[in-house]
Amino acid sequence: MAFRCPKGHINESGRTMSERALWATVRRHLGPYLDLVRVENRAGSGTLDLSWAGLGAEGWLELKHLHGWPIRPETPVVVRRLTLDQVTWLERRAARGGRAHLLLRVAREGYALLAPPAVRELYERRLTRDALHMVALLWATGRFPKLDVLRALTGRVIINPRIAPGRPR
Repeated sequence: MAFRCPKGHINESGRTMSERALWATVRRHLGPYLDLVRVENRAGSGTLDLSWAGLGAEGWLELKHLHGWPIRPETPVVVRRLTLDQVTWLERRAARGGRAHLLLRVAREGYALLAPPAVRELYERRLTRDALHMVALLWATGRFPKLDVLRALTGRVIINPRIAPGRPR
C-alpha cells in the first residue's frame, strides 16, 4: 500500500505528493517520445529530478508544483522547495551547453517551463504572477501541453503526435 500524505506534505522519498502527480503526468505524456529517468540522488546536492533523452537531444528537468498563486498581484511567487543548489546546478549545466529547465505546475491552472535565468529570478522571489508569465519559455493553461513542451525541450517539431518514435505503427 502506497504511503499517502496531505496536500503539500512530504512523503518518505522527500517529494511532495503534488510533485509525484506531476511526474506521473510527465511520464504519461512525454514517455512515448523521450527516455525519462527519475533521478533519486541524495549524494549530488542540487541534481535535478529527471534526465531525459530523445528526438536528437538530451537534458534535465526539475519538477515543481505550486498549490496556487499569491492573492495579491504584486506579491512574488514562492516555490518553497526550490533550493539554491538546484538553481546553481541548472545554471552550471546550461552554461556548458546542456539543456536544463524547470517545469512548474500551478494548481490545476497551468504549466510553465522556465530556463535557468528565470529559475534564478523565481528563487530570488523577483517574479510576480504576471512576470512569471512573461519570462516563461512556455505558459499553457488547462491540459498538459505535450507538443509545446517537446518542442521547447528538444527544438524539434512533432508532426504527427500519434506516431511516437519507438512506438509500433
